[in-house]
Amino acid sequence: GFFCLSALLLYSLWGWVRVLQMQGYFYGLECQRFQVNFEDIPYDFFDYVCSNEDMCPLGWVSRSDPLRYLSFSDMYIPARDNNNRLVLRNLRPIYYQRGRRDFGLDATNPSPPGTIFYCKEITAWVFAIEGVSKTPNVEQIDDGCSWLLRSQETEALFLNDVPEADWVTWTGILTESTVDITCVECSGKPNIEIADCTFHGSCENEVCKCEYGFMGPQCETCTACKNLNVTYTGSSITEAVFFRLDVDDDVSFSSYGRPVYYNGLGTEAPLVLLLFTGGEYWLWNILDSRDLTNEDELISFLETFHSTWDFREDQRPSFESEVTTSS
Repeated sequence: GFFCLSALLLYSLWGWVRVLQMQGYFYGLECQRFQVNFEDIPYDFFDYVCSNEDMCPLGWVSRSDPLRYLSFSDMYIPARDNNNRLVLRNLRPIYYQRGRRDFGLDATNPSPPGTIFYCKEITAWVFAIEGVSKTPNVEQIDDGCSWLLRSQETEALFLNDVPEADWVTWTGILTESTVDITCVECSGKPNIEIADCTFHGSCENEVCKCEYGFMGPQCETCTACKNLNVTYTGSSITEAVFFRLDVDDDVSFSSYGRPVYYNGLGTEAPLVLLLFTGGEYWLWNILDSRDLTNEDELISFLETFHSTWDFREDQRPSFESEVTTSS
């Protein structure tokens, strides 16, 4: 009788642990916010796959620029349901770029985020973009995960345990690359500057609250400069003052974890932005048709800015910096 009772208790305990696992309880104890950086590797998706118009939304068919994995370097946050419980796939969290399910609502020209999840069919963590496949032939789409990058084989339960080396990247052929995965949560007491926040902020609910003049998941980016004098050369030498875009007094707007500067907003001159795009800084001319006339409208546009989906081939950036992770 004692043996049967012990077995019943153990079975009940196992069942309860299984329920908690299914609800994502244990994953909630682990890091929830990751900075994920991809190498600057292009994939000619639009030319190759969208040549079959049945494979792509209408807004993608006319594009010919390569898709760059670099522009999906960003913060990745696990998906949660309406009850704030983690959404699981194969008993592991699903991580979305900036925690967003979409960067736009236009069905003819969608703006899907990068997604990282575990694919049990190939026992690996994978990176995918909804609607972006490896082949224009729907009958050749394999494994069910539609992966674009995959880790080496692993049974890691948590993203911070996934190996960073030897990821396989799809570019039309299989290419090896490295994916940098960094937990950017902090631990410490509120109102006390800590190393996790680069001594420029304190930790509140595992998120750095940065002091004035700094931003970023670890308060690593200085935003003290309100104005920048920028000189650049095109058909002629241009010198202009760029103004920092602020949400309110002395609080900088952030895009890809960096401040945004603008010139020409609300004037007859072209609107030009100096902003970070996941791996580079751009000087980007915005077309008048965007109807951006004040800071509130510009902030509203940039809240869903994605340097892959908002890029338009008729308005290439005036200048692109070298690939960088520096602030």
